[in-house]
Amino acid sequence: MSGFRNYNDYSMKMRLLYHTFCLTLLGTLVMSCDRGGAPKSRLDRLMENDSIPATVKQLVRSVADGDSVQFASLVSYPLKRPYPLHDIENADQMAHYYREMVDDSLRNAILESSPEDWDEYGWRGWSVRDGGYVWIDSIVYQVPYISQTERHHLDELRKREIASLAKTLQGDWNPIATLVDPQGKVLRIDARHVSDLSEPGSIRLLVYDSVKNLTGTPVRQLQGVLDTEGSSPSDTYLFDDASGVSYMIDTDPADDDSPHLITETPDGITKTVPLKVAYWLDLINKKQPKK
Repeated sequence: MSGFRNYNDYSMKMRLLYHTFCLTLLGTLVMSCDRGGAPKSRLDRLMENDSIPATVKQLVRSVADGDSVQFASLVSYPLKRPYPLHDIENADQMAHYYREMVDDSLRNAILESSPEDWDEYGWRGWSVRDGGYVWIDSIVYQVPYISQTERHHLDELRKREIASLAKTLQGDWNPIATLVDPQGKVLRIDARHVSDLSEPGSIRLLVYDSVKNLTGTPVRQLQGVLDTEGSSPSDTYLFDDASGVSYMIDTDPADDDSPHLITETPDGITKTVPLKVAYWLDLINKKQPKK
C-alpha cells in the first residue's frame, strides 16, 4: 500500500507541476501581448519609430487605409506624370487618379517597408527603397513609379501621337514633350528608341508655326541630344542648326520655374523664351492646354 500511495503522491505532484507550468506560460504570453511583446509588423515599427518624420508616417498611413483623399492632401501640385500622360493638377484629380497610380506594387513597396528602408537625402527629402517609388519632404513632390495601368495608357497615347504626324515623320520615335511659345508656335520633342539619348541624332525638335498645321510639315526640324549633367533630375535637350545657332530646352526645371527655350548665336547673344506645357493630342483636337 505504501508503494501505491507513494506512486499516487508522485503522480499528483507531477500533475501539479504540469498545471503550474501551463499557468505560468499562459500568464507570460498574456503579459507579453499586453506589453506589445508579440513581434511587431513592419508598419507598426515604422509608425512608432521616432527617426521617421510625421509626413512619411502620414503617407504610409494613407496608403495603408487606402484613403485617396488623405493621400491627395499630402501631394504638391502639379504632380508630374510621364508625357503624354497628363500631370495631376489638384487634389480632386489626385483622389480620382489614385487607383491608377497606387497599384499593388507601389502599395507593397510602402506598406512592407521598415524604418531601415527609408532614407533622407539632404535637400531632396525622404525616399523609400533608393528613390524608385516616391519622394517626400514636407509634402509628396515626386512619384517616379509608373503603374502597369499607366504604362498601358502611355503605350496607347505614344502610338496615337506618332501616328498623327506626317508620314515622313513617323517611325521609331517616342514622344517626349509638347510646348508652346508666346507666339503660338508649337515645339515638339521626340526621342529615338535607343538606350543612350546622348548619342547625336537621338533627339529631334519639330517646330510648327501654329496649332492649325500640326498634321503637316514642321517649319523647322533639328537633331539633338539629351543632356544629363548635374545632380538634379531635370531634362535638358540641346540642338544646333546649320547657321551655328544653339538651342537649349529645359522641359522640367529643378527650381519649379516654367519650361523655357534658350537660344545662343555664334557671336554669343542669348535669348530666353518661356514655354507652356501642352499635350499634342489635345492641340490636334483643338483643345487648348489648361492654364
